Amino acid sequence: DGRGLAGARVILINSDGGRFSAISDESGYYALDVAAGGYGISAEHPGYAFTSGQVEALAGLVSAARPLVGTPLSGPSVSKAGYLLPPVFS
Repeated sequence: DGRGLAGARVILINSDGGRFSAISDESGYYALDVAAGGYGISAEHPGYAFTSGQVEALAGLVSAARPLVGTPLSGPSVSKAGYLLPPVFS
């Protein structure tokens, strides 16, 4: 429906297997403070399935990931996700 998805857990995993996560706020926004480098990115929310992706965090910059596509049990949806980014959408 295009609104931010509150309570989604966004997870970054670095090449060493380190995991970092944040929960989206009531508007679907979130932030992660991580070291520069490449990360796998995914999201979790009850009733949704998300497609994992890759993101590059750059030193001293706010980075954006490609959208994570989420599918609610009732039909398709697109979720935005990343590092201090646009909201996660339902």
